[in-house]
Amino acid sequence: MYNPLTKQYAGCALCPFGAWANKVHYRGHEHPDLLFIGEASGKVEDAVGQPFLGRAGRLLDSALETTGFKTAGLTWGITNALLCRPSEQAGGANRTPTRLEVENCNPRLAAMVSLVAPRVGFVVLGRVAERALLLVRNRQPINKPVWYNHHPAYVLRNPSALESWHNEFRRVVYHASGRKPDPVKDMAAMSKESPVHAQRVEIHPA
Repeated sequence: MYNPLTKQYAGCALCPFGAWANKVHYRGHEHPDLLFIGEASGKVEDAVGQPFLGRAGRLLDSALETTGFKTAGLTWGITNALLCRPSEQAGGANRTPTRLEVENCNPRLAAMVSLVAPRVGFVVLGRVAERALLLVRNRQPINKPVWYNHHPAYVLRNPSALESWHNEFRRVVYHASGRKPDPVKDMAAMSKESPVHAQRVEIHPA
């Protein structure tokens, strides 16, 4: 995908780590049905220059395959609330972005949302991404559904959440594709209600 933001933000140093971190913009379909928004890059993503390629990314890719996104014909793209990997020094450990860092990078995220222009809606992964999209909404209209789920890193730390995490993605597929659940197979898989905030979906009429 041609990305004019690559040149525009190549020299961004609003955050200290911008001086040494790679700029990681986007991967996926040029104009997808769904735009997934995560938190920030990790070590692997920083090295390669694409989001969600490490353990969390592999878990997410597996979940999208398992829960029927491809079968339903849905396309997707993935970006993060932050353009860079937040760390205290070059090669340092990952850490959670601060509120100021999320705010610093929000104009870039808003520009990415406009550039990608998902046809159906957004899937927000984790609370940092949720806060970032709320800031984008303060800048420009978001007239598409927004679904919420845990970040895959949370599931890596809490394996017992895997089933409910998958179920939330199945709900996204049902709504985003307009497909009704199979009365036996699908509803059996979704029989346990998820306790997480991922159940919430905001529908914004166009």
